[in-house]
Amino acid sequence: MLLLNKIREKFKYQNQLEIKFSLYYFFSSLLFILTFFIVISIAVSFHFLLDHQIGEIKDWLYKNQWNIISISKIISFIIIIILFNNTSTIRLNLKTIKYLSFPM
Repeated sequence: MLLLNKIREKFKYQNQLEIKFSLYYFFSSLLFILTFFIVISIAVSFHFLLDHQIGEIKDWLYKNQWNIISISKIISFIIIIILFNNTSTIRLNLKTIKYLSFPM
């Protein structure tokens, strides 16, 4: 009976962590997409202010797509750290990693 209770506790703990990690991943991906569109919008608006044609803007975006993705990732990562640093209840320690890696 004691062994059964320990197994239930491990699964309960693991499921709670999986839900928290899934929500964290969902919100971080959503924030990345939003910052990506904001960065592209800012770049396109500056190009229109400089009176560039659509073809030039498209070529510039295609040529600098990795820079835009990297900037968006960095900005979203900084925002996530600022938002979730104090309110995070997930503490990654050896015990947590053990439960996630090797469920019993």
